[in-house]
Amino acid sequence: MTADSTNAPVIASAITPHMRDGEARILDIDLAGRLGFAKPVKIRDLIKRHIENLEKLGTLPTVGRVIKGGNAKEYYLNKKQAIFITAKSETDEATAVTIEIIERFDAYERGEAYAPALPKTYAQALLAAAHAEQERERLAGENAVLAPKAEALDKLATLDGVHNLRSAAQQCGWPEKIFISRLMELKWLYSHTVSGRKLAYADKVKAGLIEVKNVEVKRTGYVEGVGQPMITQKGLSQLRILLGTYIAPGKSAPVPFSRPKEAAS
Repeated sequence: MTADSTNAPVIASAITPHMRDGEARILDIDLAGRLGFAKPVKIRDLIKRHIENLEKLGTLPTVGRVIKGGNAKEYYLNKKQAIFITAKSETDEATAVTIEIIERFDAYERGEAYAPALPKTYAQALLAAAHAEQERERLAGENAVLAPKAEALDKLATLDGVHNLRSAAQQCGWPEKIFISRLMELKWLYSHTVSGRKLAYADKVKAGLIEVKNVEVKRTGYVEGVGQPMITQKGLSQLRILLGTYIAPGKSAPVPFSRPKEAAS
């Protein structure tokens, strides 16, 4: 597939990784803009055609939105997924964009600022300014939704107490088994090679996200003391941000800014 060859102006979106679901990712239409798609949303058709291969490269978070009265689904790609889609786009910019993806993600993971090339022409400067305005509007919309949630999570993080894994899963609104599986993917927990018990990573304990509580477990003929991971309030607030809302298989994600259907008169 190649980029659309219409005369419509293309805004070359910056490749700017953001942390989402515990991993650095970029928005699909930002990648499309850099690849030269005249209609950036067309990249989603490409993503849908290769969805099975993309999911082999990691989870593929989506966000539902209402745009001009219609429902839309945004995709957030990790580095491997972004490189895969770039290769499949077969655009003139594919090679340069692949290099930029690697450089931007590597810089982000090192915590370094990445200095993009300055516009060389007046037209490029106008396009960059237009994209910056679009990005400000998008972030303003997201902040309007996230600000109340962030305030609630700040209050949650200041409370006392710890939660076992079952209670923490309930607090986050996730099924317990899937919740524990996600904690293992996020490198919060790991399984003991012999007993299979869930143990906490030392860095999460040191960061105050998990506490280890000694409990007694009755075995055949004896009682064994084991360390049970307990999620702190600070850890719980971070997990709510990292995990988001659980979407059951076959269900669609809630669409922000959507209006309830009016009753027929």
